[in-house]
Amino acid sequence: MAGILGALTLAKRRIVAVTGDAVVVMEAGGVNGTTPTKVLARLPRHTRLGPVRGVWAKTRIGEEKLYVHLRFHKQVRAADAALAS
Repeated sequence: MAGILGALTLAKRRIVAVTGDAVVVMEAGGVNGTTPTKVLARLPRHTRLGPVRGVWAKTRIGEEKLYVHLRFHKQVRAADAALAS
């Protein structure tokens, strides 16, 4: 139990925003970790976010190693698929 609580409190939450021009990685804060507090990286739009698989997919976006929960895999796949078109 202590390991789970430690992981939840020490986890660095990130928000990744994908626009037509860029991929922006932001630090997240607030009670639920849903408020962007600082831009950490702005990457070219051709940056791939996936592949993602499993409940917590491990990926690297720029210098950040991120774990993407299953509920966001559809958005990651859609962002990567848009690169092909």
